[in-house]
Amino acid sequence: VANHMHIESPTLQEHPTWHTDSILPDGRRNFELWDEARLTTWFDVHIPTLDLEREEVCQPMTDSALYWLANYDLDGFRHDACKHIPLNYWRMLGQKMALRFPDRHIWMIGETYGDNQLIGSYVKTGMLPAQFDFNIYHTAIDVLGKPNQSMKRMAETADIKALARTGRKDDARIALHKLETRLHRDDIKEFDAALTDIRKQYGLENAGAVKKEENPAKKKKSEAEMLLQKGLFAEAKRIFAEEGNSEMAQACSKLIRAKRNIASYVSGIDSVRRSRNMTSKQNAIRELENCSALYRLYNLETAEIEQLIEQYKTI
Repeated sequence: VANHMHIESPTLQEHPTWHTDSILPDGRRNFELWDEARLTTWFDVHIPTLDLEREEVCQPMTDSALYWLANYDLDGFRHDACKHIPLNYWRMLGQKMALRFPDRHIWMIGETYGDNQLIGSYVKTGMLPAQFDFNIYHTAIDVLGKPNQSMKRMAETADIKALARTGRKDDARIALHKLETRLHRDDIKEFDAALTDIRKQYGLENAGAVKKEENPAKKKKSEAEMLLQKGLFAEAKRIFAEEGNSEMAQACSKLIRAKRNIASYVSGIDSVRRSRNMTSKQNAIRELENCSALYRLYNLETAEIEQLIEQYKTI
């Protein structure tokens, strides 16, 4: 939790001016104003918000996150209250992690209540790889778990309605397809008729029906995917970035780091074999298993990685 801490915590006892003002300029109490004053509002009278827009506050708080990564075997962080934390914190943390741990794949996911634009503003290269969308989560609980709830609430929460009405029908169709896929993944099919009605109401039955050869963007994406499958991650990343596909560009960055890690473990196996350092052996196996899992996620060949893992296991 980077946003706040208890008012009697050792940090705030030592630095009592590090938090935001509990009184707004108009004289009102700055408590639980989640949207109106989202970057400064206190969570309670005893839980002040840290003033992370100040360099002298942001620096030590990002260093605190690095401490946990340096001293504990963590895969990453699940960040609380992301929308209440300014963007400069995420940029600083991302830069520090990249410089301090260049060969580690560190995963971060945040949670945010807000519209898609707000949630997406934190999901960028050098910031957060992903966010939990709590609006969709809570709406899904109501729609799927309570009687007499309309699936149209899910469509509106996921911005499908807004996308369709502003002419972005391809995006609306994709969002609706993702919603349907999630339901079917859990064998929930009783809403299929409602989803069909939503498609008809918003005119999404034929949205996006464009032939591949008539869509240059899709053709270019196919080129990037072929480069990805060939293991040419840097070239694929460049094309994905040119397309504005930040998700796949970030994926390529992770794959570039993984490929570099694999090469280092190939060159380092003889040294580990001679020293019989069991810590190095276990670290290598764990990191290579992570690399293999990442490769499988993007349907990449893992035979050489698996063979290398077996070689380390015999040490």
